Amino acid sequence: MQEEKRKYNNSGGNIAASVNNNNSNSINDSVNSNNINNNSSNSDNSLKPSKRNELEITNINNNSSNIDNSGVNHNINKIAADDNLPSEKRNNDNGSSNLNIKYGKITLIGTGPGDIKHLTKTAVEAIEECSVIIGYSTYLKQISNLLREEQKKLHFNMKDEITRCEAAISKSMEGENVAVVSGGDAGIYGMSGLLLELLDKKSLIGKIPLDFIPGVPAFCAAACSIGAPIMNDFCVISLSNLLTPWKDIEKRLDFASKGDFVIIIYNPKSAKRKDELTNAKEILLKNIDKNRPSAIVKAASRPDEEIVITTLEHIDKFDLISMNTTIIIGNSTTFVKDFYMITKRGYGNKYNSLNHR
Repeated sequence: MQEEKRKYNNSGGNIAASVNNNNSNSINDSVNSNNINNNSSNSDNSLKPSKRNELEITNINNNSSNIDNSGVNHNINKIAADDNLPSEKRNNDNGSSNLNIKYGKITLIGTGPGDIKHLTKTAVEAIEECSVIIGYSTYLKQISNLLREEQKKLHFNMKDEITRCEAAISKSMEGENVAVVSGGDAGIYGMSGLLLELLDKKSLIGKIPLDFIPGVPAFCAAACSIGAPIMNDFCVISLSNLLTPWKDIEKRLDFASKGDFVIIIYNPKSAKRKDELTNAKEILLKNIDKNRPSAIVKAASRPDEEIVITTLEHIDKFDLISMNTTIIIGNSTTFVKDFYMITKRGYGNKYNSLNHR
């Protein structure tokens, strides 16, 4: 197991990193080639293997005349990429820059499928700790019972995602601890990626402390409402072409239909997008049987939840379909029994006791 750990100093001055890797020579060459100056007072060597073959890179000076900020980060990222490191942990320490800016932490929080009971304990605690809560108005309304009067609530409309992130960054630079809430999981069609993009553009990654709290995605809640439809390989495709060209969506639908995936469709229809679901269905029908079991779940896990079990041929025939609807199309092993949609995992191929089906 290889692991890269980085520690980012909020002042923007130093970055400390340690890398566990068995191939010490390749890392030595990569680091030395970038002329990284090691100012550690504890060692004479820029790289010193520990007893566990751990390479330590300490006190890399971002202000060195030999390299710039992007050079250091690129080098460390290259080590991770070249050696296929499976995990990366960041520990962001709060501090002050040369301009005496003390950044507040920004926490990206997935609020789950909508019902407050599905928020994780960690998400609830993170919300309680923040002085500023930022999010789409609908999401803030869903968690309103958790918010205190003294917390600042910044409500935003749909399509204001960039403004939300800018507001979070601004409040962080004022020293506030900020929660950015996002439906489902913030890293799945949510706010995490956009915030990181903007921080990168502003050269603030590694300076502003960040945390990411996972949430229950809508497709997980939808699946639980109908049994076990996602028991094997699956893919999620959004039909919204607001940010993704429709030709790319068509290509993904085509490839998914050929791979015998369980296919999950997000954002199947909106007030302006009326025909995309029908077009998507026609693409899928080129490679999938029209009688393939399919489920339509609106407002999964919420009090107004609605469920329809149907077939691929009819997924576009129901009025309940909207942006709050998730559609799950089974694979070639999926069947329906007593309103449960069940996808076989493959145990029947291994255990004779299941071969009666």
